Amino acid sequence: MLSLAKRRPRLAGLLALILMLAVGAVAAAAFWPAPLPHPGVANQGQLIRWAVTRDLSDRPAEFRATLARRLAVEFDSGFDWGEAERRLQAEHREHLRRNIPLLVAPWLLTQSAVYTKSEPGHRQEVVDESIDLLERFRGAQRLLPASDAENGDANELLKDVLGRIELEKASLPPERREEAGAFITAIQKRWFWRSLTGQAR
Repeated sequence: MLSLAKRRPRLAGLLALILMLAVGAVAAAAFWPAPLPHPGVANQGQLIRWAVTRDLSDRPAEFRATLARRLAVEFDSGFDWGEAERRLQAEHREHLRRNIPLLVAPWLLTQSAVYTKSEPGHRQEVVDESIDLLERFRGAQRLLPASDAENGDANELLKDVLGRIELEKASLPPERREEAGAFITAIQKRWFWRSLTGQAR
């Protein structure tokens, strides 16, 4: 049987190894954030974390469209913008700034298919629903980086959204590109008319 004196070095080595593993686990957790569920089943907090802590550029278009739709619903159901503004750090705001075009563009392209398949008499309803969703994202502008807020850079964000739409349209078949172009034009015309007349849904 080993004496206590002989066991101490081994015990000390074991404790040191455990400590190293614990430190490594903490570092790994900080570097790789906790996994998030699919946006289709995520709760409000998880949906926001997707938008402000993740790079969405490598996510499929369908995934991003689902996240956009779910976020819009949450934004319309008593979302606390003030609390979000207080809690978000600079890096979160930068993530959101980059992610908004990545979210809105595929969702609008998905809506363009709905618009095309709808009866002519129902197409304006699809356009209005799409504009309503876009309006819900306007609240997110107050969460953007300070430089955007100070410069009133909402137009720049809109340019980014339209640029992303053009980029994603390029991967569609020719007939789908035409459909998407017609839908975006209908959105722009209707949105202009609604802003001119003060029309609300």
